[in-house]
Amino acid sequence: MLLEKVLYDRYGIYTNAITNIGRDYLVFSEGEMYLVRPIDRNIKGNLGDMVAMWELLLYYGETNMAGFVKNKEGKRQLIPVDDKEAVVLSVPGLNEGMMEHESLGRRLAQFHQLGRFYKPDKNKEFTPWKDRWERRLDQLESWFVHIMKKKRKTPIDEEFCLTFPYFMGVTENAIQYLTDIVIDYPQAAVNQYLTICHNRFKESTWLTVEEGNSSRVKVPTDFIYDHFTRDLGEYIRYLWLEYGWTDKCREEINDFLNDYESIYPLSSAEQMQLIGRLMFPSHYFDHIERYYETNDEKWIERCLTIFNTTDEYEKVIVYVAKQLQKQNEKLQLPDWLKDKQTTPLQSTATF
Repeated sequence: MLLEKVLYDRYGIYTNAITNIGRDYLVFSEGEMYLVRPIDRNIKGNLGDMVAMWELLLYYGETNMAGFVKNKEGKRQLIPVDDKEAVVLSVPGLNEGMMEHESLGRRLAQFHQLGRFYKPDKNKEFTPWKDRWERRLDQLESWFVHIMKKKRKTPIDEEFCLTFPYFMGVTENAIQYLTDIVIDYPQAAVNQYLTICHNRFKESTWLTVEEGNSSRVKVPTDFIYDHFTRDLGEYIRYLWLEYGWTDKCREEINDFLNDYESIYPLSSAEQMQLIGRLMFPSHYFDHIERYYETNDEKWIERCLTIFNTTDEYEKVIVYVAKQLQKQNEKLQLPDWLKDKQTTPLQSTATF
């Protein structure tokens, strides 16, 4: 069924034009904008929580958000799009707040402070990263054993089998690092800064309504309740994936964290939490899982890049840690990272 027909029949939305933005559809209708976003099973299972986070942010004055649209019957309903299910969201128009060119780091810190008011359902307690990472590692290790037993392996199978032990070791080190935080800072484990975060925060996570203006529009299907350093770590990871280990990457990292800490300075335990997040190779898990789930060849080259740039990424972790050590001399890296050398930054920016 055509998207235009579904939108009109179920929502009364008359479509003037549709633009593809990655996996999303931006629909223009009589001066209004709508976002149609296909979702997976994980998002579908958490839509209730995402609606609750969206409603809380609205209550506390966050206006730069896409909003869940109700159909003609007054219900929020998924629609079929390209053999998938999708949500329909309204996109706010340009307002004065969007025209302010405040840095992304400062805007993210302010968003996190607002999100602290959210309290999840008592039946959905926060699952510590350690537990999540152990479960994810176990799942991929099972797949690794399966691939190892294959008589005929593809080239990507061979590379996966060759590199998995390294990434398994890195993950185990990240898990141990989190354990050390609990030992060194027992109060931090109790009084964690939990807030509304994003699954994978990057430059394009918040939408830009009009070219030349800051990305401002938050999309609730990106929301997840987590420790705030999740967004910091994933954004730093994104900068490296986007720019490589370059002066541009290092300058962006410095500016982002400087700006964030101008609103909310990280404590010693939170600095360690950020390093722990960076140590966990989520980019590796994301890429290899996506390839084996889809068998889409476009993921092969991306996986190979991850396999071949492990030394670069270790330098990213060390670089961030060394900058943080300027504020906190007690911050320690595990031995396996201490001998890594990083390229000096050419700019004068500091944390």
